[in-house]
Amino acid sequence: VEAYVRGGMAEPSIAFAAGEVADISVGVGYLEVLTGMSSDAATRFQTLVDAEAQEEAEVKLTEAQLASESDRLDVVTSDLEDTIAALSEQRAVLAARAAQQRDRLDAIDDEIDHFETEITALEREEASIRAAIDAAASPAPSGSGRLIRPVPGAISSGFGPRIHPIYGTSKMHNGVDMNARMGDPIKAAGSGTVILAGVKGGYGNAVMIDHGGGMVTLYGHQSKLGVSVGQHVDRGEVIGWVGSTGLSTGPHLHFEVRINGTPRNPVDYW
Repeated sequence: VEAYVRGGMAEPSIAFAAGEVADISVGVGYLEVLTGMSSDAATRFQTLVDAEAQEEAEVKLTEAQLASESDRLDVVTSDLEDTIAALSEQRAVLAARAAQQRDRLDAIDDEIDHFETEITALEREEASIRAAIDAAASPAPSGSGRLIRPVPGAISSGFGPRIHPIYGTSKMHNGVDMNARMGDPIKAAGSGTVILAGVKGGYGNAVMIDHGGGMVTLYGHQSKLGVSVGQHVDRGEVIGWVGSTGLSTGPHLHFEVRINGTPRNPVDYW
């Protein structure tokens, strides 16, 4: 068989030369057997060769597909890397922009704080100027000097009978109304003990101070109280802030002096 596969066999005469075959018919039969065996082997060999070739072709196809897929993955990976790089760059740009906006916002906040400080200073200066103007316009004190003015503003409505600004009828005004702005501080006219700090009828938020000797002062229409009952206060100490609570037509201080319960003109005690 091997000789057949390699492309040929010895001549028939070689087989007969061996001297092992008796006659020509036996030699021919032997040759036919050998030829049949060689043909089967060649067929099987060719089948194996064809199978190997097919397998090799399939391997090459698989390798080609693998190479193509690898190239595609390389392209996808490269695209993803480019996308990630672009996103990272965009993120950095946005972060820088956000930082700049925060800096601008901080600068605006600082500027607002600066303006608020200036406004507060201007308001204080305006209040000081108003107080000076009101003090200059007020009549010179003619009383005993026992008490100080609780606010520096001029008297807008004096002690005595008047037409009530809300009821429109003639009523006794038991104190004086003094010009002041909303939130201006109110000072104790003299030292004493707080006997009232709260709402008192038409006076709204009010404070009453007992100075001893039968003298009591009252401070009405306050926006906010600064003392409590039983507290000792000194002359000039802030006891509250100007408002318009109770029966009031606008921000001002209603101030009363009472001697043994009887209302007296506060001007007599400045």
